[in-house]
Amino acid sequence: MSQLPVTPALAVSDSELAEMAIHPESFWGVVVRRSRYVVAIAASAAVMLYVAWPLVSPPPELAGLSLVAWPGHGGIVGAAVLTGVLVACILLSMILCHPDSPHIGIYCALLGLGALAIRGGNIHLMVYSGQTSGRLAAIHKLLALECVQWAVIIIVCEVAIRLFYERLFSNLRWLDRSGLSRESVEKMGHKVGGSVGGFAVSLWLLALTRKSGDKKPNQIIQNVIAILATVIVASGVLYVFMQSQNKGQVLFALYVSFALGGGLGRAAAPHCDLWALMLAVPLTAALGYLSASTHMQFPGESASILSRALPVDYICAGVPAVIFGYYTALRIQFRHALDAQT
Repeated sequence: MSQLPVTPALAVSDSELAEMAIHPESFWGVVVRRSRYVVAIAASAAVMLYVAWPLVSPPPELAGLSLVAWPGHGGIVGAAVLTGVLVACILLSMILCHPDSPHIGIYCALLGLGALAIRGGNIHLMVYSGQTSGRLAAIHKLLALECVQWAVIIIVCEVAIRLFYERLFSNLRWLDRSGLSRESVEKMGHKVGGSVGGFAVSLWLLALTRKSGDKKPNQIIQNVIAILATVIVASGVLYVFMQSQNKGQVLFALYVSFALGGGLGRAAAPHCDLWALMLAVPLTAALGYLSASTHMQFPGESASILSRALPVDYICAGVPAVIFGYYTALRIQFRHALDAQT
């Protein structure tokens, strides 16, 4: 995707401007659409709790859901089952929310994953166990390794999203709600099109490609810039908001931080892929664990800000947040482009 130019404006007639105008949703249309989001999140949470929880739950006497930190709890089998359940929740959410944007499925499914994170508790007992046994540094390394597992799960989910969307749920209704249509975008000198097949291709058969004749940006550089911007911004905001290990505080801080990071990451690299921004979340978590201090400030309290959340907390709050930030930046870009023409 490319940054839309604001000048020079194309000559657009009054009749063409009328064609560009998309009737906004009614009040009740918005209520129904957002109610379907709530239903999809609740359905995903129920599936997670009844299907995935028995395989990934922490030991009864401890707390803190992890795929690798607790021997006999989670592991490869738990990760594989959780991946399958997550893909099923993505498909269920896309069915419940159709027609909508490609990533509404993973957005709702990962917020549903938050039910596991909340039921599993916070990181307190895991840190306390590491402090009393002298294994805190080893636990941090295990959590960093778990972030790699979550990155693989995200990639699998992204591939599933592309297949589901291209074959079953392809639509541009979400673009219409932004105040634009395919015709209006093309009249501004851009093209809506492309294919979502293949992992290296950006998902946007519905987003804007570069203008004809524009030099194609280096996709690798764009994605690296987006990842770095997201990691830096999110880490900085987390140092402001994640002042405790309480689950509510942690999830709030992660969502706000990565929503800002995702939006600014896309603004810094307008040709970036959304999957790159999603991978910035486990990368931030892994860097936080690897750089975490083992100094015992208080029993069960992590001395490092970024290690106060579990990997599942980062995924269930951070990944939906970067999706929200990305789409928000995309809508702002659309509106600025339309305003420049009108």
